[in-house]
Amino acid sequence: MSARFILLFMLAAAAGARNLPSADGVIDWRRGTPPTVRKATARAPSNPRTDALDYLNAMRTGAGLIAFDANATLDTAAQNHVNYLLCVNAFGHYENQNDCPDKYTGVYPQDRGTAAGYSWQAYGENISAGSPTIIDAVDGLMSAIYHRFGFLTFSMDEIGIGYGSDSNYAYGTLYNFDMGNRNNVSNTQALNPDYVLWPYDGYRKAQTSFDNTESPDPLPECNDYGVAGNPVSVAFNPDDTSAVSLDAFRLYDANGTEITDTKILSSANDNHLDNHKFVLFSMHSLHIDREYRATFDYTRASSQHHLEWTFRTTRYDDPHYDVTDGGSYDIVSGKPYIIQLRPADCNITLNPYSYSYSGSAPTVERLGYDLFRITATGDVTFYFPDSSNPHFTYTLNIAASDNAVAPSPLVPPALVPVVNYLLF
Repeated sequence: MSARFILLFMLAAAAGARNLPSADGVIDWRRGTPPTVRKATARAPSNPRTDALDYLNAMRTGAGLIAFDANATLDTAAQNHVNYLLCVNAFGHYENQNDCPDKYTGVYPQDRGTAAGYSWQAYGENISAGSPTIIDAVDGLMSAIYHRFGFLTFSMDEIGIGYGSDSNYAYGTLYNFDMGNRNNVSNTQALNPDYVLWPYDGYRKAQTSFDNTESPDPLPECNDYGVAGNPVSVAFNPDDTSAVSLDAFRLYDANGTEITDTKILSSANDNHLDNHKFVLFSMHSLHIDREYRATFDYTRASSQHHLEWTFRTTRYDDPHYDVTDGGSYDIVSGKPYIIQLRPADCNITLNPYSYSYSGSAPTVERLGYDLFRITATGDVTFYFPDSSNPHFTYTLNIAASDNAVAPSPLVPPALVPVVNYLLF
């Protein structure tokens, strides 16, 4: 199921802060069309706000940032906007007083914060629609690079969370994250590290892919619902205003081979990034259950610096196949497999899809745009985007044995950051 992401960050015109953008500079949310796979249904965690906050803070503190504090007033502002969007069956940052007037609380995110009673020095909002759970929503926003930078902000220290669902709502579910700072932006920045890496050094649950539905569009050369790699990013604390000059940004696989089919974004070629943010996209999705090494060389204040770190993509307990167009793969009846789709390029769309099968219908769980967990008792052929106009197909054949790749050995718990259940 698709998730939609939108982003808007606004800083008050207080001392040392940037001016508010004009309405003309606001980032629009809509690209592509709603997916046709199925509508997401809410599978609520025990406490969505607490679970999402814990999950976000596990990421932030793992990367060296201070944790977000929960703020009930921001909860109100975020929830108010969710209620409005569900009422008008829409998705965006703006509200119109003439549409569902009893749910209207302000045109812009910061207006709604003010209406709720939040006296802000900095204000930001991330919204996701269509994700089955709030944790899925956070994961989706973290793979969308501009939204990731929002969650990994140096400038904001509080968050409020709203959520809701409605069977009549176009995307089924809706999640809203309002971030703010009531005090002093510079003081908050001073509490944070000089830079933040993502995935951070030692992280062991990196996503494999980005689905190319973010707006603004970081990869306009790719189709919506095609996949590229989950971006690797470096962001420097704006507490130091001196410019960072990129010298080299590289990514290597577990064998030490450089991944060369990449796109690098910086302020030099992306006007949505300032000169403190840098992004590397692999133009193909990363492999599951693999270690990667990133290096970043830069110059600042006439001094050269080198960063180097490793991270690992998510491990699954089931065996997996890397699947290419037209491929045929042996599976054992009734045994689950992780299927990672590896199209030739990011213009091959992977949504929607269909399949034909013999015998009983397979159990198909979509874990990501390039990832499925499939259990079958008969042969199955999959078609992307669908059987009427397929651009990517593959077949799973029932056999006595398989050639799938076994999951890597489990990492001993002592070597893993302890963040409850959230990182695993």
